[in-house]
Amino acid sequence: MQLPGFDGNRARVWQGWGGGGVHRFSKNKFTSGGFSALWGCDADPITRAYIDKARNSRVEPLRVDFVQPRNASPDDARLLKREFQRVFKGYWKVGRQDGEDALFATVTRSQFADTIKTRVVSERYNKSLARASGCPVFGALPGTWSNYDDPARVTQRSPALTHIIQGREDDRDTPSSKPLDMKPLLTFYRDNLAGGVTFNMSDFTLLPDLPPAFSAAFQRGFAKHSPEG
Repeated sequence: MQLPGFDGNRARVWQGWGGGGVHRFSKNKFTSGGFSALWGCDADPITRAYIDKARNSRVEPLRVDFVQPRNASPDDARLLKREFQRVFKGYWKVGRQDGEDALFATVTRSQFADTIKTRVVSERYNKSLARASGCPVFGALPGTWSNYDDPARVTQRSPALTHIIQGREDDRDTPSSKPLDMKPLLTFYRDNLAGGVTFNMSDFTLLPDLPPAFSAAFQRGFAKHSPEG
């Protein structure tokens, strides 16, 4: 089944550079008090790179350069360029950089935030499901990825709760690396997508036991996508 507004090629390329299992469950789905949850990653390092560039830049307007993963096939590279031009329609241009043609966009911070909200988040599967079902959907935001609450206890036969990584001791790529932390990215979404997504998980009555070291502002880090907006 294809959700309204869900483009398979776009999802495969734009969201495909990353991964993670998606766990689905619902409570009173499609009733007036119901909701759905899609648990897992929307790792998407491409969107994360664009947002990090905007967060860390001290100049305005922002220059957002097209990002292409090193392992992208020629077909995927073409799709990624078309998607960049779609997302930054009206702002992108081609110029010379280091002797080669470079694709980039020039935007104000306000234009950038609105572009991410209306042309990226609004077209992801979480928002599409919220509109199609008429009920809120809890799920990962573009550029964020998840981890198990208690990786040591995960087995093939036991269900596992997950969260968007927030610097907990278990949130590491490798045992020797520093814990990963998505809170700066979540902060960008909270501050710039008002009315589009929230982190209010009070409806999540199935999950009263939040593990320690979760941010009070973001809780498990899965955003609440409303049917409206």
